[in-house]
Amino acid sequence: MADRIPGNGDHSGTRFSDLLLRMPNKKTEKPSEATPKLAEKISLKDSLARIVKDKNILLLYVAGFFATGTTWGVINRTNLYMTNNVGVSSVFASSIMSIYGIAALISKPVGGLLI
Repeated sequence: MADRIPGNGDHSGTRFSDLLLRMPNKKTEKPSEATPKLAEKISLKDSLARIVKDKNILLLYVAGFFATGTTWGVINRTNLYMTNNVGVSSVFASSIMSIYGIAALISKPVGGLLI
């Protein structure tokens, strides 16, 4: 989907950044070919069908689901583990988990940009 570019007739896989950054080539294409046609409307059912059929979006959904589940699982259970089994104070355990949350807040978008 990422290799599709505006102007090739099929705009179902264009990215928003492609639409913003795409400048028409004066030699080969007209300016009207660089922008998608907004007149055609797609129903919700057709839009959802396209999402379900696209394996990249489904893989992104599955990866996001497990990443979120892992994050919440670690956040919810680590404080209890550190206070009961390791023997640290709840204030220290909470400060460690706040560092974990800040690292997750920074690393997940950066990881998304890298992928």
